[in-house]
Amino acid sequence: MEVKVHFCSCEPDFLRLLRFNLWGATPTKPELAFTLDLMKLLHTLNLECQVAVKDFCAALQTLTDDVLIFSVRTILYLLFISYEFLYIHVTSAF
Repeated sequence: MEVKVHFCSCEPDFLRLLRFNLWGATPTKPELAFTLDLMKLLHTLNLECQVAVKDFCAALQTLTDDVLIFSVRTILYLLFISYEFLYIHVTSAF
């Protein structure tokens, strides 16, 4: 689902997204965000079931009736890999 959000300069974009339970794909000027529930699911499946990020992305593609095209799946994979580490450290601080 695509939603355009306009940010003010009073706080960083990444923090604004966190207020809405979204995890920005990039720390500055994010154009893609994941729900914190999705990040938590990935994290839990990775820890408890040893589900690889690549397999998680493949499952998302199956669950969305193959709506995710290959390039989107590849982007999701790269973003999840790079930000899962950061997500773990941020959420463990709370």
